[in-house]
Amino acid sequence: MLRVRGTTYHFRRIVPPTLRTALNRREIWVSLKTGDQNEARKRASLLHARTTELFSQAHLALSEPDALDSGPINLR
Repeated sequence: MLRVRGTTYHFRRIVPPTLRTALNRREIWVSLKTGDQNEARKRASLLHARTTELFSQAHLALSEPDALDSGPINLR
């Protein structure tokens, strides 16, 4: 979800309730470092894909701790 704070767009996504304890977060906020709406949408789309992957890997790690072979996902 896009939010504007001042003149800068931010990405906001709620962490699923089942992952809040594991990720130690209720939501993810990231500055998109742009005031241009079209650029913000592109960057938010990329972050949405990355957070979806993060949530998938976290669900997998909680259900099968030995199933993950790759390192952590970088949101930036």
